[in-house]
Amino acid sequence: MDEQLPKRTRSQATGEFGVAIVAKIILKELGWQFRRTPQEADFGIDGYIDVVTEKGFVTGRSLAIQIKSGPSYLANGSTTAFLYRGEAKHLNYYLNQVQPVVLVIVDTENEEAWWALFEPYETDKTGNQWTIPVKKSSRLALSAKPALDRLAGPSVDYVPHLEEFWLLGERVKDHDMVCIQVGKLEVEKRHVRPFQRIFERLSVSSATARSAVNKVEFLIDGYSEDSRELYQIPEVVAWLDAAVDAVRSLPFFLHTSAISQGLRLICACRGKAELVRPNLVRLTTPRALLDFLDEQFLRLNEFTEQHDLEDLNKEVSMRLSAVIKSMLSGGGG
Repeated sequence: MDEQLPKRTRSQATGEFGVAIVAKIILKELGWQFRRTPQEADFGIDGYIDVVTEKGFVTGRSLAIQIKSGPSYLANGSTTAFLYRGEAKHLNYYLNQVQPVVLVIVDTENEEAWWALFEPYETDKTGNQWTIPVKKSSRLALSAKPALDRLAGPSVDYVPHLEEFWLLGERVKDHDMVCIQVGKLEVEKRHVRPFQRIFERLSVSSATARSAVNKVEFLIDGYSEDSRELYQIPEVVAWLDAAVDAVRSLPFFLHTSAISQGLRLICACRGKAELVRPNLVRLTTPRALLDFLDEQFLRLNEFTEQHDLEDLNKEVSMRLSAVIKSMLSGGGG
């Protein structure tokens, strides 16, 4: 009768027992969650350790885990470390994991386990396999919790940031203009990511983008004591160059009325303006500004096509051209 039934091998039983031991340690000693990889989806990761707070909240932080069980994995190594053996095909698989990969060796007889972080430069090649030491002092137990917690990375409360993100989308619907203030520290560090994120927020949907067309103004703050014009300050010019490169949707969103300041400052920097008299500048490299206009037209076409906003393209193009032609004729300051 037995010969007519499927058979579980000894190695399969040992492997399952090892996984059960690890799951128990994670649940009972660490107080975290073990999430097993379904058998059909196991390509080298047996499961995931989900970090849980002391109050029982699941954080979303996790570690990938590969488990090796049985006497054969305890036999190799030295007096201070076991020698974990892995297959070459798993190297790239582990390296491309989003989470850190934890390697675990299990003593199924005594129900103990030891762990090591998969570090490619800690490995040695042995034939068609690779090996990595797993220190006998690194028991998978409560004592390992702080180190594993650090590996999983910090928990971040993103909700306050999202509240600001959501609020921006609502503000543009109810106002004719939204002004962004760029601080001196951001300029000096050439930090354009906060500026870029605002435009990403406005681009999340066609409806939000439509409500914000030509409404975004920006001002650079912190240079009121500097006798130079902003377009004469090298770090301001460098920040603006980086910002223009980073935000491809600028021509669609930038404020383009007769009093717009952000776009005129960009033009003054690109055209290497010099002050002729108060509120009147002359561009020393007007060709560079024309090249900038051509580039912005291409970006505008790309953005409006991508977001199904072609009906606004002509109007935005005309407004953009009017501001730049004003700068070319010396009418901007």
